[in-house]
Amino acid sequence: MLAALLLLESLSIGLFALLLFRQQTRRVYRNAQEMLAYESTALADQAAEALEQERPNWVNLSVRETVDSPTVEAAAITDRAGRVLFATGGDTGQTGLRPNEKAQIELVQRSKPHLFTSEGGRWEAVHAIYTSGTLRGYAWVTFDRSAARRETYSLLSDTAIFGAIWIGASALLVLLIGRSITRPLAVLHR
Repeated sequence: MLAALLLLESLSIGLFALLLFRQQTRRVYRNAQEMLAYESTALADQAAEALEQERPNWVNLSVRETVDSPTVEAAAITDRAGRVLFATGGDTGQTGLRPNEKAQIELVQRSKPHLFTSEGGRWEAVHAIYTSGTLRGYAWVTFDRSAARRETYSLLSDTAIFGAIWIGASALLVLLIGRSITRPLAVLHR
């Protein structure tokens, strides 16, 4: 009976952990999309302002500040042809876009960020940079999944610890109740 109870609790906690993991993964993805949209839009706006004021060093500063965010792995500014002008984080030696990134340029709308998954499952966003109605380039932002992974695995670890304590306490309770029930029965049986 004790083994059946422990098995039932293990299965229910395992199912709870699975559902929690799926929910957390969806939440992380949704938050990543919102963050990528925000960061790419902010970077494009800052780059446009710097270019309008003819201060390209501000563009580089904006790229570096974007990567300071704990959820951003890399950021870059490219020209219209996809040549990297400013980049920080990720592969900073990269001089152009990867073919799958270059293909995304056609999908970018003027005032909306375009979110996509690139090779290796990386989540990225690109936003067009316009000044005085002229396309000047693109702002690129890549999501850093390490913080999201840590948060998800921490949640699973906490669930496992809670589950172990719960199962241990239940087993102890069953043993104590079992003894209190079996003693009077043993006396009657004599």
